Amino acid sequence: MVSFSVLIITHGREELLLKCLDSLRPQVEKWQLIIVANGLPVSEKVLTLAHSLTSEVDILKLEAKETPGKSRNEGLKLARYDWVYFIDDDAYVYPRY
Repeated sequence: MVSFSVLIITHGREELLLKCLDSLRPQVEKWQLIIVANGLPVSEKVLTLAHSLTSEVDILKLEAKETPGKSRNEGLKLARYDWVYFIDDDAYVYPRY
């Protein structure tokens, strides 16, 4: 069984993030979701959806907006698995990807 971490950086684009998360409906049994809130908090709506997708959810809130590279590096520190999938908050995953 392959296990992996999914890392998403977001900054104030809640509707796009919700669409992205919705496309991540479980396609494997064990995976971790890492959301890096780059300077702005994520809403309760986002948290609820994230926790409905996987039990392994980590939210990292950066106090000040950082560059995408620095944000990804900070989020990467939370990854528990050898494989990490980076996806932008305005992208989505096709079924069975």
